[in-house]
Amino acid sequence: MKYEKQIKILISCMILLFTVSCAQKKTNVEDLELRGSQYFTKDNQPFSGSVYRLYDNGNVKNQGTIKNGFGQGTFEQFYEDGEPKMKGTLKDGVWNGDYVTYFQNGNLQYETFISQGDDIGPFTQYRNDGSLEKKGTSKDGEYHGIIKVFDENSILKSETSFNLGVVNGENKIFQPNGRLSQIVTYKNEIRDGLTTIFFDNGSPQLKATYKNGKRHGPQWLYFESGILSNETNYINDQPEGPYKDYYESGRLREEGVFTDTEDNGYYTRYYDMSAEDANALIDGAAALLLTNLEEAEKKSIKPLAKIVSWASVGVDPSLMGLGPIKAVKEAVKKAKWNLKDVDLFEINEAFAAQSIAVIQELKIDKKKVNVNGGAISLGHPIGASGARILVTL
Repeated sequence: MKYEKQIKILISCMILLFTVSCAQKKTNVEDLELRGSQYFTKDNQPFSGSVYRLYDNGNVKNQGTIKNGFGQGTFEQFYEDGEPKMKGTLKDGVWNGDYVTYFQNGNLQYETFISQGDDIGPFTQYRNDGSLEKKGTSKDGEYHGIIKVFDENSILKSETSFNLGVVNGENKIFQPNGRLSQIVTYKNEIRDGLTTIFFDNGSPQLKATYKNGKRHGPQWLYFESGILSNETNYINDQPEGPYKDYYESGRLREEGVFTDTEDNGYYTRYYDMSAEDANALIDGAAALLLTNLEEAEKKSIKPLAKIVSWASVGVDPSLMGLGPIKAVKEAVKKAKWNLKDVDLFEINEAFAAQSIAVIQELKIDKKKVNVNGGAISLGHPIGASGARILVTL
């Protein structure tokens, strides 16, 4: 028993000595000399062991391990209150491995993987409140691949394609409701390719082709309903070549050609018709007494007007509404008048587009036309319109 007790005491001492010899003593890095990125002892030997640095309040500022003078393994930084600030992995003094930073409130700030000192692979960035701010991939320390940015509610705000830190490919901007706001294609940071802008409802508002930062090629505009509104060709950011405008009904409104920066080419305008710009369904009646001057004098009737000239012409059925153009010209010619001599015009407006075309073609002052209202406001009673026009005039 006596020897057994001595053996136990001897074993305990050996264990204690082994533990003490294996335990590494931590060294304050302030006691070491830094030469470049390598630490040396006061006797000019590359240092190996655990190191730390303290704040003035005694809390640890950072700590890690050095081998042969270079940082090796896990390295940690702390805020002055002791909360973790950063944690990463060093290899021969260079960051190599997982790398994480924290806000002072303890929330995660940034996490990535570093190889040979450069970010490589996926990364995630957070806000102070813990919400997601940005995520993507990197290569050689630069954005590389798809980078996503999120708003304060962690809702996707933008999505951009990078190639080693340079925007190359599509840049997508999103509305708060998650729908696309615009897609812009870039080539080496310069807009090049198709750009699309969207309405709030998600339907396209504009599509344009760019080259070296300028509109170059076709551009399309749309109504919010998704119907094509306009198509125009551009050369070096200026309209040039054919263009077309459309009504929301889909019918062609206007087409022409731009020859330079202004519309001094040619164009043809078409007019659409709807219930808003057409005469109403209406019943009506009008009465006129037509006679010659001799009969009027016999009956002591005072004439209100005198018919000087009239004309009746025919046009192609597809141009039915343009009949008044030829009729007016013929009537004025027979009266040996000039259009400028006429004080008032009463032109039956079955449709607003038809009246506008007549006014433009005859080049008459629209203030002289249908001064008391035309067929759209007063009506167009079939069989009575001729009389109604004279009575209103």
